[in-house]
This record gives sequence, structure tokens and C-alpha cells, in this order.
Amino acid sequence: MPKTNDLPLAVQNLRKIWESKKSEMQFTQTEAAKELGWSQGAISHYLNNLTELGSGAVVKLANFLDVDPLEIDPTLTSKIPNVNSNNVAYHSDNMSKKLK
Repeated sequence: MPKTNDLPLAVQNLRKIWESKKSEMQFTQTEAAKELGWSQGAISHYLNNLTELGSGAVVKLANFLDVDPLEIDPTLTSKIPNVNSNNVAYHSDNMSKKLK
């Protein structure tokens, strides 16, 4: 098992959060894997940096662990494309007409 200090920051953070939440939420890697739709080995690989912790995995793990993905990987916003959103309001009597 690699030394914690030798691991990327995201993996270090994941390991700390995982250990804390594992006690709090009472789950095993096998139970978590089943809920995530992964194998237990996949989780072990992420926790031990054998598989790169990509943005999709970070978000999925963060949702499972009930934390902000940035708590796992503070650089996540630089790894995913920007998403713009526009608020659009519609007439309540005709939802096909946008309000100006």
C-alpha cells in the first residue's frame, strides 16, 4: 500500500473522507461498490491510486459519501467544462410562452 504522503491530494482526501464516513455510515467496500454499480476491486483501486481518480469517479464517490466533490478534489472545477445556465420563466397559463 502506498504511503499517504506519496498519493495525489485527491486520493489522500478521498481516503480520509472514506474512513470517516465508513464509521459514520456503517458500510463496507463491498456494500459501497454494490450501491455505486462498481466492483469492490474498483473502489480499492481508487483508494490506493491504482486507477486514476477521474472527475466522474470523484462526483459519484462524493454523492455516495454525501460530500461536496471539491472536498475530494479541490482542482475538479478546472477539469470539467464550464456549464452555463439561463433562467427562463414561462407564462403560467401558457407554458410555451417565455416571459421577457
